[in-house]
Amino acid sequence: MYGLKTEASEVAQALLILMRRGSLRGAEEVTGHKYETISRWLKRAATHAAAITQVLASDLHLSQVEIDEFWSFVQKKRRRQAA
Repeated sequence: MYGLKTEASEVAQALLILMRRGSLRGAEEVTGHKYETISRWLKRAATHAAAITQVLASDLHLSQVEIDEFWSFVQKKRRRQAA
């Protein structure tokens, strides 16, 4: 996630909220970041899975189950956007 102005842990937190609330608008309301920005982060996260997983585990202290759930959610969103 190199080159972002936002801390990686904040991006990961926004993506986690997106996963839990199930919508970009919901994540926008909670984080204050625009839904377009969160959508771009989601696309970038998919290409940087290893680094994001590290942030989810170390900075946000998520369990492996929560991390797996997060990536399942990312895959579903990617499939919907591609369709």
